[in-house]
Amino acid sequence: MLDDSTDRCLVEPAGAQMNCRESDTWYGGNRHQPAPRQRGGWFQLVRRYRFSEMRILASEPVYLLGRFETPRRGVRDRDRLARHLLAGWKRDPERMERFDMDGDGEISVGEWERARAEAHGVAARTESRLQAEPPLSRVGRTSNPRHPFVISTHGEGPLQRRLRLQAIGGTIAFLLLGSGVGFAILARLVDT
Repeated sequence: MLDDSTDRCLVEPAGAQMNCRESDTWYGGNRHQPAPRQRGGWFQLVRRYRFSEMRILASEPVYLLGRFETPRRGVRDRDRLARHLLAGWKRDPERMERFDMDGDGEISVGEWERARAEAHGVAARTESRLQAEPPLSRVGRTSNPRHPFVISTHGEGPLQRRLRLQAIGGTIAFLLLGSGVGFAILARLVDT
């Protein structure tokens, strides 16, 4: 939850590129390696898994770049809730007994329609109650892979400089490696 004293926003960090000042990295031999404070010494031989932990402290500024939306609830949400209720009721024999009006142990089409009507009624009342509350905005990953989702404790300027330096460094490394490969191929062709 991000609160900047003007409003609140829910941040869904799944799929984000994290860039934080506070971080720890440790290695371990299994998926359930203890936290870095409890890890083995430097002589640990098995380093099959790499673990990274990034933290945002309460006092740090946060920079977010992603898809911002304020969801509006509607008919689709009401229908989804009704289907979810019906699926839960199907697994509850006591609940289904309530809809078995003739007591034959089977739910007829008419009885099922009654159950559906009740589920839609419950869903409609729940949705009207949820719509009365102010919607909570959220930031999450974008649907377009070309648009980044970034959570950072660095400001926009330092983050841009860091990414620009990484891009320049990658380009220089690519050019040097390409030149080396080209030179090696040319030398091989000249020798033959």
